[in-house]
Amino acid sequence: MLRDHKERQDICHSWQPQFIRDNFLLIGYHALRGVVTSGKGITVCIVGQPAADFKPSFHLWQFRTQFIAAEFAAPYLLEMGISSRQIPSLMQAIANYDAQQEIILAMNIDQHIEIYCLQNLKISPSECYKQVCDRWDEFMPTGSPPESSHRFIRT
Repeated sequence: MLRDHKERQDICHSWQPQFIRDNFLLIGYHALRGVVTSGKGITVCIVGQPAADFKPSFHLWQFRTQFIAAEFAAPYLLEMGISSRQIPSLMQAIANYDAQQEIILAMNIDQHIEIYCLQNLKISPSECYKQVCDRWDEFMPTGSPPESSHRFIRT
């Protein structure tokens, strides 16, 4: 049993960078959309359990993204198992990050959560939003793109 847990830990510590690279435009899209509608907060990716033959570089990710506004972040993080001692520093990071150039990201797989502050981005959240809207069919095949009058970034 311990070995299985260790193997799961190895997977959990190796998949995040690849996931972020593979899905960065969507992460940035949801981050900007959340900030514009709710203010600062944390972008959460709830990732489906990988199969036993999981290989990060060839994996098609099943995930759901949501944005948790700052006012709801502490209860959410506590519910996900983050220590109450860590909450004040995480809330300070959420309050102080530059939403135009940075993303606070929580990765959640099988109730295991890790938090990242993505900084020095080559593509800003607003550019991610614009690219996803412009290439909607590549990202969101079930649904309509925002009407240009409802877009947060004017093109």
